[in-house]
Amino acid sequence: MHCVCPRLMIFAEVKKLCHLHNVPFHWYLTNQFCIAYDVYLKIQQCINTRIASALGRNTPHWQMRNSCPACYCCCDGKTPLRFSILCALDGNNLLKLVDQTFRCGCTQPDPRDARSNIWITEEEVNKFKNSVEDAR
Repeated sequence: MHCVCPRLMIFAEVKKLCHLHNVPFHWYLTNQFCIAYDVYLKIQQCINTRIASALGRNTPHWQMRNSCPACYCCCDGKTPLRFSILCALDGNNLLKLVDQTFRCGCTQPDPRDARSNIWITEEEVNKFKNSVEDAR
């Protein structure tokens, strides 16, 4: 469900489930659905963590050490490109979350912890916030 539509609307999902089961909709069902879905995501994350651990993929820099070396290869004698690599996580829609120019509406803080070694914490990012300004 989450992989198919990352912008999951809880209200719509609960209404759909009520319709499929011929049950009248009540607002408390949205809260129950949120709780159940969060538990589902937590279970899925725990399973993925155990699988990664069993395969030895839980070291801090595993992704970087096992990335595609051809993607980072530089040829001698060639003029380097302006951008060495281009990455888009979600069809480039992530820019809407980063730059205020592209964002509409209010900021929605997400207090959840990613629990992955791919994503770093806000505290870890903030260690370098002054180094960017000092480099200019």
